[in-house]
Parts: sequence; C-alpha cells; structure tokens
Amino acid sequence: MLEKQNAFTGLFGLETMTSAFGESGSFAHAAEALAKAAKRPGAVEQVLLSLGDTVGIKPLEEQLSALQTGASLLAREAQKAREESRRYGGLCRRMGVLLGLLAVVVLA
Repeated sequence: MLEKQNAFTGLFGLETMTSAFGESGSFAHAAEALAKAAKRPGAVEQVLLSLGDTVGIKPLEEQLSALQTGASLLAREAQKAREESRRYGGLCRRMGVLLGLLAVVVLA
C-alpha cells in the first residue's frame, strides 16, 4: 500500500519530535528530544528549545510573541543559508568537475 506523503515527509527529526510529543504531550520535551537526536544542534534546534519554554505553558499572547520571534529567527537563518549556498555552491561544482577530470587523467 502506498504511504501517505506530505510536505514534511522525510524531514530530519520529525519522527523523533512526534514520538516524544506523543509520549509526554509536552512541546518542550519534544524539542529536547530533537536536540539530543541532532549530532550538532544548530540554530533550528536552538529556536525550538527556546519555544519549548513558552509553547503550551505561558499565556496565549506570550506564545504568539515567541512564535513570531522564532519565525523571524528561522527566516534569518534561511536567508543566511541561501547566501552561503550562493557563495559556495559554484565553488563546490567547479571542485567536483576538476576532481572528475583528475580521476580521468589518473585512470587514463
């Protein structure tokens, strides 16, 4: 039978967070489980950990404010990743072509 897929299928840590949330019902516990599962916790994990202190615990206004702050931090991280990809993407492509040519020369 075909498995149902959506936009989140295959995302790292989604299963970890889902199972941790199912066990405890706490977003903070789910964010901690994701941070532990990550080999090198990055900005996304840090944002989720900071949201874990607020979501489901504090009043609605504070939760909305924390979510807006988290969204802006994640948008900033995404922009930084795009800039790094633009800056280093061409370098990696050229390096791959040169290494391929080197392999051809060595094997020939």
